[in-house]
Amino acid sequence: EELIDKQVAGGKGDRPAILFEDRKIPYKALLGMVNKLGSSLKALGIEEADRVALRAPNIPPALVANFAVLKIGGVFLPTSGLFSRSEIAHVFNNAEVKAVVVASALLEELEKARPDLKTLKHIIVIGGTPEEQATFKQKGYLLYQELVDGGKPECDPVRRDRMDVSVLLYTSGTTGLPKGTAHFLEEALIVPDGFGKYCWGITEHDVILSAAPISMAAGYSAVATIPYRFGAAVSIFPRFTPEGM
Repeated sequence: EELIDKQVAGGKGDRPAILFEDRKIPYKALLGMVNKLGSSLKALGIEEADRVALRAPNIPPALVANFAVLKIGGVFLPTSGLFSRSEIAHVFNNAEVKAVVVASALLEELEKARPDLKTLKHIIVIGGTPEEQATFKQKGYLLYQELVDGGKPECDPVRRDRMDVSVLLYTSGTTGLPKGTAHFLEEALIVPDGFGKYCWGITEHDVILSAAPISMAAGYSAVATIPYRFGAAVSIFPRFTPEGM
């Protein structure tokens, strides 16, 4: 509501929210995708405080998934694309992940971990060729784009307490098993209102660019909270290169 809906309600629906390759996704279109994915997730049985993981680079569906999960009261859990089978199993079981949104390019390691995932019910795949998508559906996976296309355009927000956990970010696991760090709902406003406003001086005319992935705290704030508080745009790319940046 605070980061997306209010921008559209305030007449900024046609302003760019996401810049990706040659695409400009306005706030109105982002909200439409968020609502449709959110309503589809609710239809799958994702309820308040359920954990939904992400395995994807910084691409538009990653941000759509973030806001959709938060809007229906879930807990968003973006994970590093570098996690191995054992790390995926540890994190998913530790957090009791109910569903995962995964880019097709990162599916292999997740499938290796799947026999060890105790609470996972839904695998939602982003992208893939038509042949790959047919295989995904045969395996019982869901397609991200079909959930967006088939979702209801209305999605009422679930309002939770400001101190409820809304995002779980796990450490890299370099000195042991990855450890979950809890981020509260109020941080989605405190970080932009503090750091974004007084340190960066963000306005609706700015573009924020971050090389850090959404699974890292700095990356999450830069691409998933700070720009949207002020009606600014975020420029994202799936893989960092100096030339691309």
